[in-house]
Amino acid sequence: MVCIQLHHMLLAVIIQGQHAISLARLGSSSGTDSCNPFVTDPAQIGNTDTTMLGLSGGPWSACTHLKTYGLNFAPFFARFLTYQLAPQTVLEFGCGLGTTSDYIARAAGARVTCIEPDSTLGSLIASLRKDNRGEGTLTQLAINTFADGPSEQACVRDLASAQHDLVFSLEVAEHIPFRFHPQLIDLLTSSTKKWLVFSAARPGQGGTGHLNESSFTSDEWRSKFEAAGMVYMPKLTYMARQAAYYKRSYDLFANTLVFKKQGHVSDDTDQPHEMLAHFMYGGLDSDRTEKQYPKKDANRYNAAAAFAEGSNSALWPALALMEQKANKGILCSEHTKSLTLLAARKHAFTSGWAAHFYENNL
Repeated sequence: MVCIQLHHMLLAVIIQGQHAISLARLGSSSGTDSCNPFVTDPAQIGNTDTTMLGLSGGPWSACTHLKTYGLNFAPFFARFLTYQLAPQTVLEFGCGLGTTSDYIARAAGARVTCIEPDSTLGSLIASLRKDNRGEGTLTQLAINTFADGPSEQACVRDLASAQHDLVFSLEVAEHIPFRFHPQLIDLLTSSTKKWLVFSAARPGQGGTGHLNESSFTSDEWRSKFEAAGMVYMPKLTYMARQAAYYKRSYDLFANTLVFKKQGHVSDDTDQPHEMLAHFMYGGLDSDRTEKQYPKKDANRYNAAAAFAEGSNSALWPALALMEQKANKGILCSEHTKSLTLLAARKHAFTSGWAAHFYENNL
């Protein structure tokens, strides 16, 4: 009965979000019809499975993601992308639940396209546009950009030719087999008009579904992108990393790199936008933070976490409610596994890309 209730809740969210997604299809930042066959259409999404899928391989279900990692949204990192870089067209490779893409779409009034290899989480991505729709559009492409099919490659070529103001990929490349990395780098760099923001797991970082062959240090990734013609921005990189702290101190804080496209006229800067400069709890007002929390202890972390949770509840009330109910065992309780058991499963994946490559033996 509980899972039936969640299905009805998700279905209502999807139906109410159909209009926004339809607008997103018309306003896709790809600027072409070649990607339309891959757009996640809520009207075509099947029944959303509310069990804890993916514990022993395969893509995760909504409950699996919400129960294990929640929304995992870093509010001030998203502000950095939105206000500091001020994009109007955006491409995200590996968007997960799509929260960062949705934030940029609404706060910047941008046309955002996010790429995931399948539509397993499409219902949740669609639901983001239910609450506080604001401006901008969000389109999910359920496409494997490494496939050799003519339709996939036509879409990839058009994504590249569209030249987005901002292209970003966060903690995804470590899930992509190494032989596909040249294609990944080419897609990201050729699609970039102004800014590229990249983060990937470093060797030994740990994480489910990470491939050792695909894990590199940030210096190694920097060299790869510079060889592809991107210009490294050390001051903006530092700013982006600081904006990710505390919420994503384990990955984005250590791994993020910011580049600009050669020819894009913009100086590196250490002057943050006011939407970063005057906020604590993950913002860049370090003076007030140090006065209130002189030690980097649990209280300081908990304050930042509480700010992030409040931000999530304000931005996505229905999705945040589902997360809280999942945590309390109200939703999908008969299917819930302990986090200890979940962590012990060898092939319990944290991204659609990890599941895709394992499932297809690529």
